[in-house]
Parts: sequence; C-alpha cells; structure tokens
Amino acid sequence: MLFERTQPALDWLADHHADVITTNIHMPGMDGQQFAQTLKARLPEAHVVLLISGVMPTGVSARVFDARLLKPCRQSQLFHALSRVTLLPVNATTAAHASQSTVVPKQKRILVADDNAINLKVALAMLAKLGYDATIAVNGREAADAVSQSL
Repeated sequence: MLFERTQPALDWLADHHADVITTNIHMPGMDGQQFAQTLKARLPEAHVVLLISGVMPTGVSARVFDARLLKPCRQSQLFHALSRVTLLPVNATTAAHASQSTVVPKQKRILVADDNAINLKVALAMLAKLGYDATIAVNGREAADAVSQSL
C-alpha cells in the first residue's frame, strides 16, 4: 500500500498486518521520526525502514528505525536493507543456498573525524548505506575524547 499522509497509513495498519514499513523523514502531519515512534508503540514487531534525502539521523534519533537508506538508493541497497531487517538470506537463489547465507547485523562502532562538514556528511552517508552507525568528531580533541570514553 502507498500512503501520502501518515494518518491514513496508521488507520490502515489498525486493521491490516505489515512486516516492513518504509517511510520518509519529511511528511505532512507528522515527521518520519514521530511516525516510526508511533508505529513501534502500536506494532512493536514491525520493521521501519527510513528512506531519506539529506542528513541521516544518527544516535538516539536513529534507533527507532531498523534500517536507513539515502535516496536515491539502488534496488540492491533496498533489497539488502529489507533482507537485513527481516533476517532473510541475502543471496537466496535456491533453498539450499539460502540456508547457508544469513545476514548478520553489524555491531561495529565507527568514529569519523574531520573538520570539514561536507566530508563528514559524505562519510556518514556512505557508512549509513552500508548499514553502520557512526559517531562524528569535528577535531582531534573530540576524536580523542570519544575514543577515551569508549575504552
């Protein structure tokens, strides 16, 4: 189903089941963050995938989403994100091959340090496309503090 506003989507979901819901961050009525929080409260088993053009949410604001993709995204990127959130095999060409190939969520902490805002944005976008969350530092002191806090 395709909805242009959040309330009709929430109304439809009250009577129907969805395993995965994709959303944008900028929508009329409520933003994607509020929409995802509402979905998680009503349907905790549903997976919410964020499709965004612009700055990717990170940290606490990103945790409500099961996957995040920058638009425009490739079909393969969407496929891998959906496979990851539903824990389906990524390379499922046959049933035998599917049982051997599973997606493992990435649990790596990545620090990106750069004093150039554009470089930080590009690095975060690239890492987000790969499914990683990252912490940023805008100078060496912040990077050293972030590393020392993680030890």
